[in-house]
Amino acid sequence: MTQIASVFGWQLGSIHIQSDYMLWSVQVMPNVPVGNIIRIIRQRTSKRIFTQYPDLAKINDLGDFWAPGFLSANSTVPPPDAAIADFINQTRRRQELLRALEA
Repeated sequence: MTQIASVFGWQLGSIHIQSDYMLWSVQVMPNVPVGNIIRIIRQRTSKRIFTQYPDLAKINDLGDFWAPGFLSANSTVPPPDAAIADFINQTRRRQELLRALEA
């Protein structure tokens, strides 16, 4: 994350990696769209994860390690744990619904 932020001229504030999510903060210029930041982080970290763990790449044909969606906040204070847990639960429910529709 430090290298990615540096390449794009962003200031990495913090990073917390948990078993079911990664929470990070970054300072960017105000004109940088959040969607672009998320896309870049997803692409770059997915590539590195799949390089480090090639077996994961074999079972993921989309090339994206991360679950769909993201939680974004415009604050120096991280979201409350309950908000993160709720977001994860909603994302998992959507994934289960999508899998059921594809079956």
